[in-house]
This record gives sequence, C-alpha cells and structure tokens, in this order.
Amino acid sequence: MKTTRLAIAFCLAAATGCRCGPPPIDTNRPDFDPAPKALSFEACPTQDENGAPVADVFPDRQTLTLTNLGRAPGQVITTFSGNDAASFSLADGGTLESLAAGAKGDLTLLFSPTKRGDQTATLTLDDGDANTDLVSVSLVGTGRNLPSQPTLEVAVEDKDNPGAYLNSTVSGCFVGGSCMQLFSDTFFKDSSTLRIRVRNAGCPALKITSMELKPLSGSGALAFLLDQPAVLPTAGTPLVLTTADNASESVLSVRFAPENDGSGIDQRFAALTLKTNDPAQPTFDITLYGSAANPSVYSTPTFCDFTLASDFCGYPAKVANQARFEVKNGGGVNITVDSVTFQKGGQGGRFAITQDVKGLTIAPGASKMLEVSHTDAPLYVTDQIAVTAKAGTQSAGTAFIALAGGNKPCLSTAPVDQLSFENPATELSTKTVSVSNGAPPCGDLVINRAFVDTNPFFSVVDPLVPTGEVVPAGEARLVTVQFKKPVSGGVQTGVLRLDTNDSDFGPPPYKVVLLYSDSPLDQLPVAALEGCLPSDPTCTSPSTGTMTVQLATLSSPKHLILSGKKSTDPGNSSATPISAWRFRLVKPPTNATNASLQDDGVKGTSDTATLTLDPAVVGQYTVTLMVWDDHDQQSPLAAELVISAQ
Repeated sequence: MKTTRLAIAFCLAAATGCRCGPPPIDTNRPDFDPAPKALSFEACPTQDENGAPVADVFPDRQTLTLTNLGRAPGQVITTFSGNDAASFSLADGGTLESLAAGAKGDLTLLFSPTKRGDQTATLTLDDGDANTDLVSVSLVGTGRNLPSQPTLEVAVEDKDNPGAYLNSTVSGCFVGGSCMQLFSDTFFKDSSTLRIRVRNAGCPALKITSMELKPLSGSGALAFLLDQPAVLPTAGTPLVLTTADNASESVLSVRFAPENDGSGIDQRFAALTLKTNDPAQPTFDITLYGSAANPSVYSTPTFCDFTLASDFCGYPAKVANQARFEVKNGGGVNITVDSVTFQKGGQGGRFAITQDVKGLTIAPGASKMLEVSHTDAPLYVTDQIAVTAKAGTQSAGTAFIALAGGNKPCLSTAPVDQLSFENPATELSTKTVSVSNGAPPCGDLVINRAFVDTNPFFSVVDPLVPTGEVVPAGEARLVTVQFKKPVSGGVQTGVLRLDTNDSDFGPPPYKVVLLYSDSPLDQLPVAALEGCLPSDPTCTSPSTGTMTVQLATLSSPKHLILSGKKSTDPGNSSATPISAWRFRLVKPPTNATNASLQDDGVKGTSDTATLTLDPAVVGQYTVTLMVWDDHDQQSPLAAELVISAQ
C-alpha cells in the first residue's frame, strides 16, 4: 500500500499492565499500484550520428496497468523526470484522467529516442491527494545501434539442416546482393520446400516493393513456386519490415516441384529478384537451384477411396473394403522394399495391410502386389502409406499411396479464398471465417486444427475451435482471426490453414484462406509554420518563411502568434492526424534579453504559441516547428520562420 500512514506506537503503563498498538488508519483515500514497477523499451533513434532526422522510424510502445487499491477515487497526474525524460511520453488515447476506487486502467507509454544507447527516466504518478505518497515507475530505454537507413539481409535455409539458415557470415549469401538457395535432389512429380529469411537490419522501415521469379536460360521449365507471401508486394503496397512491431523479418517459402518436360535436362535454375528501398542494394538476386530425379519405386494406383463405388482400388471391378496396389520398379537395377509405413497408424484399425511387400526384391520392370483392407464406418478418415525402397545402399525413392474411407464431408469456407481486413480504425480487430459442412449425405467434418502460419500480425483467437471438433452435415463453426495493425501501415499478409478430414484439402497443404490487410503506408508528417499579428488571431493573412513587423505598430507587450495548424500527415485520414507540436526560438537577436517563446522547446498538444519580442531590440528572430503524428512519428524536417523586427 502506498498511502502514508502515521503509526504512533503508544504504551499506557498501569498497575494492570501495558496496552500497545497503532491508532486506527484512515483508508478512505486513493492508493495507486502500478504494474509493472519498471518498464523496458527499445526503439530506433529519430536522428542519425550527424543529428539529421531519420525517416520511417517508430517509437516503442509499452502498457502500464494502474490499479486503485484505495477506497476513494484519485486523479491520474503523470510527470516524466530524469536526464532522458524527453525520450518518453504518453501516447494519444493512452492516458487516464482519473481512476475510481477499486478500478484499474492502462497507460500507453512511448519511447522515441534521438540517440543510441541506454536512456533512463522516471514516471511519477500523483493521485491528487496531498496525504498520499507519489508513486514512481522506472523507465529504461535503449536506442538501437543499427544503421540509420533500411538494410536488407537475406539468409537461405540449409537443405541439409532444416531450420538452420545460411547468411553472408557463413555461406549461401554473398555481400553485394546475391544468394544461392540449393535444394536437395527431388523426384519428378514430388516437391520440396525451403525458406528464405529476409530481414531489416537497419532502423528505418524496409519496404520490399517487388518479388519476381523467372527461370534462367538453359534450365528447362520453371520448377520453383513462391508459396509465401500469399500476396506479392508492389510499389503501391509494399511488404514493410520494421523493428517497431517486432516485425523486422519475414519468411519466404519457395517450393521446388520439377516436372519432366521431355528436354532430358534434370537441372533447374531460377532467379528470385527482390526490389527494396535499401539504398545500398535496391535489387537483390537469389539464385534457386535444384536437380530432378526419376524415382525407381512407384505404385499403381496411387489412391483408393473404399466407399466410392466408381473407385475399383486396383481391381477389375469393385471389391468391398479391399484394395491392391502394384509396387513397381521403374529403374534399371534391382531394388528392395525397405519399409511400408502408415503415416497415421492405420487410423485406429480402419486400414490394415493384408499382403505386405516389405523386404521383397523387385527386378527392373517387375512389380509386387500390396493388399490393404478397410473396416467400414460412417466417419470419413484418410491415411497414407509410404513405401520406401533402396538400390544397394542408395535410396530408390518413396511411393506414396493415399487411402480414404467412410462418408466424405463437404468442407467449404466463407469467405472462400481470402479474408480482407482492409484498413481497420483500431490497432486490434477481428473477423471470422465460417467453416461449413454440406448437407447430407455428407459425412461428419472433423476440424483437427485451425491455425495461422507464424505471423506477427495475424492470429487465431478466442473463442477457439477445439481440436478434433466434429461438425455434422449442415452445420458450421466460426474461426476468429485477429489482426494487429502495424504502426508503420503497409500491406500485410498471412495464411489461415484448416487441417480437416476432407481429403480434397490435404493433408497438407490443407484448406487455405489468405489473410490480407490494406492499410496505407504510414508517411512522415510535414511541419508547416506560420506567423500572424495579434490583430489577426485566426491567421487569415499568415506569413510563411519570412515575416517583417514594425515594433512601433505593435501594442505592448510585443506579441506575435505562431501557428502550426496547417501541418499535415500525408495519407492519414484521422480527424486529428497531428498529435504534438514543438515550437523553438533557436536564434533571437543579440541582446534581446526580454524576448521569449511560450513553452519554448516543449513537445505539447497546442498548435499555436506566443512569441514575445524585445521592444528595445531590432533584428531577426528565427523560430522552428517540429510535429508528431498520431503514431508519434516525428517530422523529418523542421519548418522555419525568420521574423525581421524593425
């Protein structure tokens, strides 16, 4: 408890003994308790090492929860103090005027440093009651030691060590804007996927404006597909990478899926070209390479739906709950079947192998028969058998056989392909995707999982669809997707995946709904400074750039009005796009000791300030104005007004 309590111990001696203890405590006061007691920030400096403004950097935001543990309401009066207090502020809309007894509320704090390195300050909270203690919160911020320009770094996934990335400090990518992504040998009709990590190693926002994939000459047909991002960036809708939202990197997903084009060329080359606003390397080329191979082991057929009357499952005519598959050798040497494995364990006994081929040797052009049975039940299930083979100690490939049985569900979604969040007005917004199952005779739909690929902006939130949720025919379930709007704006994309028992959609890649936002890219505010005479308080005849005044014609005190009302924030449709103004008297005339500027150098919420001229001194006054938008993004240049007092 933060309330000051004067506890006076007293003892009354008497023949009967001593009665000790504190007097009653007055608890009818506010009692503020902040959580946490200290906040840590990290943001890019708004100025470079030469003191010049840096464009497209954003403050770090942290939330402080304030609880009133007392029995009386209290005002919420905030004060920043310390050597670096100017780097910390409260966000517009993130303040509290008062807090009722027993209530709690949030304060949104911003850290926007002008320099690199550690910075500290103290936030003092006053509840307005003179009989209670002030409450303080320690603030520690770090101005990131990163380049003051957007800086693209690329790393490719190691084909031999999935999940590990190779960059310019190891291998794979080279300084100067080039990379090579190597894929493992992949059979025709098969595919392999690797990821490429693109990262902004600089402070300002990195904008990727183009991703173009083209085959290289002499390498056969294009065998590479860019699966992620789902929506390619453009100059008007770039992919924005910024440290402000912990979104300084993004992962591209590239799939190598070679087809036999009859050319006899097994090697496949392509180039993925990225265009960005990185001044050092605006174009970055990534060479993709993979080699195709003909598998030796394969199967006919490759799929059986036991409950589909038209699917004979390898027999000349339909045999109830029975299937057979010819496992063949398409190579030129003997192969031995190394393993025959259910990927889902036979779905609890729904599928079983009645004639195995494991351990059998198959001559070139020959085949062995694999037989599988099915136990009939209404619930539709799927599984997959992987048949692997070797030629000596070398792999001879894997044949995959898909199995299905039961009453098939009829999955559909609304929207069908893409959920657009457009440009939401709030930082957090939600929309739903309806997952429906068709009318009978469709079987039960089972939603094993509804998830969003790892993404800093999109996520699946409560109410969640339980794992294994059964959706009977004719019913639907809602999946709630949340979008966190980045302060930088710009296009953001994501992917919602539905893992179900509907064989039309995997597994994988499952049913996919693309997630998309179309917020305009946040732009830096532009400061506009005007000067007006006291006789013209609404600035109907303002002066910009320069202004001349006759001291003798001004009444005392010699006042001028400075206005920043015409400052703008391009592309910001907010009713109040500019949230803060800072006027400065940077150069008064020599000996103008009686000159002053209202709130000189203070970042405040007033768009006007009063300049008082020294009535005894003629000369030039230079005043400047900096502004901040509603994301606390600072104008890169100060507006200047030179006033000649005569």
